[in-house]
Amino acid sequence: MDRIKLLVVDNSILFRELISRYIQQDDAIEIVGKAGDAYSARDMILQYEPDVMTLDLEMPRMDGIAFLKKLLPQYYISTIVVSGSDYHKKECFEAGAVEFLSKPVARTNNDMAAFAKQLCAAIHKAYDQSKPAAAKPAAYTSPASSKTAEAFQKVHETLNKPINVPNKAAETFQKVHDTLNKPIDFQHKTNETEQKQPNSPVLKQMSEVAAKAEKAVSEIAHGLKKTQFENTEPAAPAAKTTVVNHPKLSKSEALIALGASTGGTEALEQVIRTFPEDTPPVVIVQHMPAGFTKLYSERLNRTCKMEVKEAVDGERLRRGLIIIGAGEHQLRVCRDSRGLYVSSKPGEKVSGHCPSVDVMFSSVAEVAGKYAIGAILTGMGKDGAEGLLKMRKAGAFTIGQDKETSVVYGMPMEAYKIGAVEVQAPLYKIADIILNNLI
Repeated sequence: MDRIKLLVVDNSILFRELISRYIQQDDAIEIVGKAGDAYSARDMILQYEPDVMTLDLEMPRMDGIAFLKKLLPQYYISTIVVSGSDYHKKECFEAGAVEFLSKPVARTNNDMAAFAKQLCAAIHKAYDQSKPAAAKPAAYTSPASSKTAEAFQKVHETLNKPINVPNKAAETFQKVHDTLNKPIDFQHKTNETEQKQPNSPVLKQMSEVAAKAEKAVSEIAHGLKKTQFENTEPAAPAAKTTVVNHPKLSKSEALIALGASTGGTEALEQVIRTFPEDTPPVVIVQHMPAGFTKLYSERLNRTCKMEVKEAVDGERLRRGLIIIGAGEHQLRVCRDSRGLYVSSKPGEKVSGHCPSVDVMFSSVAEVAGKYAIGAILTGMGKDGAEGLLKMRKAGAFTIGQDKETSVVYGMPMEAYKIGAVEVQAPLYKIADIILNNLI
């Protein structure tokens, strides 16, 4: 029997990790992904194609109900809402959730075990109910013409990929992109028998929509290629996407510093999980409260080739080690006659945060200078911008995540605006950019 593929979506990393540990005791359920916000969840749904999703309501940028309303008409997935409050219970069912469970008030082993048992039963039930095709919206009912369905799905996935284009061309493309991504309301109402007919009006209309969409995307992409470098509209100079004339650093003397906030837990993992074991030391500040950073570092340690640890005051930096700044402690990199080590001490908030990316980046600028690489990723606010500027002025190579791949384009935008970013790049390229600047 195939295992049930489950996606866990919850704003609290602590709750995600806790409940996942209990769910994993059910051999029939496989947790294929854990997301902290709707945008990460969307990407994981497309990547892993889970059978069932558990969904928190309180998330940054897009709450759970809004996510359901946007997701289900386009991609149906059996969803169990897991929330600390039942105030919006009715709205959840109206948005398409198949079950609603209240989070346990207490987090003792007995309470969590009892809740996990209840949740696992709901997951099995949701999975069983999702099997019949009739349970899915009409727009995604499996038609007899599999080639038409495959063509439509291919176009649908193509349209959902972000495309980087300039100025007015970008605005034009975005309008077409948004229009084509609206759920399709087929004008012809059919019954189950008619849907099975290869030449039914529904299949014909689906085929026509797919063909038009594919043609539109092809024409736009071709036109944009031609106008990419012909656009005469005044615009700010584009950020570089490749490294030019920056000296590569020896692995034995380099230091890598990363900072992030909203959306950063998944973004950071995507960057560091490809780092090989002999990568130079990495220091990270991710905005998190006390206690959460330890769980986060333990999770990363299980998925990364490098060793990942929560910061301990006085810990020596070495190749193959990643240090995560502890919640409510300021992380600094220091140097003595033996080399680099970290200072992790309770302190006041800087730039509104403790740990602060500005504090960490500034210390790296002081002790590592031109032997450092710094990257600022997705996050709200401007923590890290000034610190990254100090790093660049000290000779470090600096990177900023681009707008298109950021959950919140706040921190990297502020850094870019003040000239702290030498190279701006999409998230999926940042790891390669860092590694390509090492020898």
